[in-house]
Amino acid sequence: MNPLGRVFLSLAALLLFTLPAHAFDGADYLLGSNDTDRTHKLAIGMRIHDEIKAIPELPHDQGDLSWLLAYEYHSNVAYWQIALGYTPESNTDRDAEVITPQVNLIFKESIYRLGLGALTSYVDEDGETDWTDVYWQAIAGIEISLGTHASIGLFGCYVFNKWEDITDSGDNGLAGNLLLSWAF
Repeated sequence: MNPLGRVFLSLAALLLFTLPAHAFDGADYLLGSNDTDRTHKLAIGMRIHDEIKAIPELPHDQGDLSWLLAYEYHSNVAYWQIALGYTPESNTDRDAEVITPQVNLIFKESIYRLGLGALTSYVDEDGETDWTDVYWQAIAGIEISLGTHASIGLFGCYVFNKWEDITDSGDNGLAGNLLLSWAF
């Protein structure tokens, strides 16, 4: 199965495990109970990377920057985020550009955020291109309102390659996201 197929399969698995939660008390948690509970957001921002030894295909080094563009579909306690990251260059000796689509499910309470995401990266290194396998990130952060429509979020991400290696912090990496979003 190709990496994009794995992302969609992972998304389907997340849906199967999270959507039935409404059956316990009659509330549609992830889809909102009515139209007033639903919000759409567009977000732009940046991500600062760390080296991830468990994913050698990624040319990221400590301090590399990516630009982020995201769409978010919010309900009352969680939201789906579909994002695209673009890294124009790497601080390593590898001449590479990276495009990273990702799907995140983020739960929210007041200003606090906690979630999980699936990512895959398209790496163009010296004219040779390839997709990485699907990898994962655990997300924690805060989001502060800047009025009725705008907000700013600061997120820390623990990026890892495989679930069985999630506790191997020496090979996994950290990333930080700063996002400015607009609700509509």
